[in-house]
Amino acid sequence: MFRALCALIFAIMTSGTARAAEVSLSNTSASRPHYRVDHFVRVIPEHVVEVSIHPPGHRYIINGAYWTGTSPACFGWVPKQRVRMIAGEWHGYCSTAIIRNVTLGRTCEFVCG
Repeated sequence: MFRALCALIFAIMTSGTARAAEVSLSNTSASRPHYRVDHFVRVIPEHVVEVSIHPPGHRYIINGAYWTGTSPACFGWVPKQRVRMIAGEWHGYCSTAIIRNVTLGRTCEFVCG
């Protein structure tokens, strides 16, 4: 009697876990893996040449800071041309900076301040 009772309890305990572990293959869309892809777009800040000091020259005001060009590629930049910062700091808190003139397609090294 004791063996039959133990066998019955064991059968009940194992059948519950076996049912919980069953995998249903009838719903195939739920068994497919789903992937989520997030696309992030990095926006590169652009500014414009605000003032050209003694045009045509190598001194400019960009984003409220003074910049002095050190190469011939800096010659002839005029106001309202779009520029991007490659290296340096927009507010002029650096020793040198590299700025690309998007309008002319020229890259120039500047001395900040």
